[in-house]
Amino acid sequence: YTELGYKKLIDEFGRFSEKPFKTFIIYSWAGKHNESNKDKCIENFQINKNILENLIYISKIVKPNQIIFISSAGSIYDPNSKDFFDESQSPKPSSAYGHQKLEVEEKIRSFCTNRKINLTILRVSTAYGYEEKYTYNGVLNKWLIKYS
Repeated sequence: YTELGYKKLIDEFGRFSEKPFKTFIIYSWAGKHNESNKDKCIENFQINKNILENLIYISKIVKPNQIIFISSAGSIYDPNSKDFFDESQSPKPSSAYGHQKLEVEEKIRSFCTNRKINLTILRVSTAYGYEEKYTYNGVLNKWLIKYS
């Protein structure tokens, strides 16, 4: 956003910022965990950096009570593992995309801690339907293969 764009966006948030409870939900993210094109990885990094900077800039003005960041279990944990993961296990990103997600989680966590904003990070899995030739892709495929 430009400065004028921010002002317009903040004006649009006017009614929102008057509410007693404000939650930002961040879901949109550029990239994919198996991107092999280095230029595309760099481009996605810049886009994601911009998303994070915009979130922080707007959050400083609107002062949300809570931020919900929807991350990616398939990128934060080993996407090739047949194991199930939960929040007690240490992240092990295996791609630039996974490292970006983890880095953003840490930056948002630090920002929210310093500003006393409640933070929820959801590491969701891709829930693609069953497709025999893509058994590695999506939590539903993994469950159906494992338990069939």
